[in-house]
Amino acid sequence: MEPGTIGVGVRAAAAAAGPLIRRLFAQPAPGAELVHQPVRISGLVAWQGEKRTLTEDDVRELVEELVERAVTGDPHERAVPEDERRAVTDALTVTLLALGHIGMGDVQAVRLGYRTLAHTLKKRAPQATRQLSADGTHLCNSLLDLSCLQILNGPWTPPI
Repeated sequence: MEPGTIGVGVRAAAAAAGPLIRRLFAQPAPGAELVHQPVRISGLVAWQGEKRTLTEDDVRELVEELVERAVTGDPHERAVPEDERRAVTDALTVTLLALGHIGMGDVQAVRLGYRTLAHTLKKRAPQATRQLSADGTHLCNSLLDLSCLQILNGPWTPPI
């Protein structure tokens, strides 16, 4: 399978990624203003802390939707088979849940860039892609890069 085939689906998923990724983070209360102090990314996720709005199962459902949009982005080609999609969903879910455990602050993440954020998350979940095929790993990594790009372009991240 050509890696470009997966890229078409990931590009199609990009439009949906922003709203899906935004849901991973706790939204500020109405009228709350963003502070200009560094905040740990782990303190912003919506499945931890005092103001939890998501469970880990909810995160999995969001990732499942992102993966589905990516693999169905090109109606002429299915990028990965059904069982591989579940494995990619599992791997990406575990990797994104690592957001709740990294010590990196939002300012540091923005300065380092989305690829470094993705690499940091992969290091926190090194076994996540172990069972994936090359195509599944490529899809998972592409969606992780896309997710990290959306995270760093979110309204909760400070400009540099």
